[in-house]
Amino acid sequence: MDRSYDLQSWKLFLAVARKGSISGVCNDFGMDAAGASRVLSALEKSLGDVPLINRSVRPLALTDNGKIAFSYAEKMLSLREEM
Repeated sequence: MDRSYDLQSWKLFLAVARKGSISGVCNDFGMDAAGASRVLSALEKSLGDVPLINRSVRPLALTDNGKIAFSYAEKMLSLREEM
């Protein structure tokens, strides 16, 4: 499945980016950390294997591409809410 078209994947990405933790948002999305990580990995893969989150630091940090994606995702979800 191409996760780049899935709004729930983008919502998860935004939540993780804001919180700096995958496990910190799992309850809100009704999934475990492994499942959330798989969704984020699938999102990155659907964008051409572009890493969005640097998983090697704590708290998690956005890559340069992740910062760009974050901005677009916020706009996309905001427009969706307006619609």
